[in-house]
Amino acid sequence: MPLCLGSLENTCVALLHLFGVELEAALAVMLVFRDFTFWLPMALGIWLARKEA
Repeated sequence: MPLCLGSLENTCVALLHLFGVELEAALAVMLVFRDFTFWLPMALGIWLARKEA
């Protein structure tokens, strides 16, 4: 899968749940993680590209 979308999140949520984190909290952590590592840099790149043009 491109960028490990799906498999990374599922694995991390499962591991967090095995380590005792509640399922809802693990899902929230993964959503925030994906926002900061995937969407935030993309948004900054788009903003900088428009600023240069």
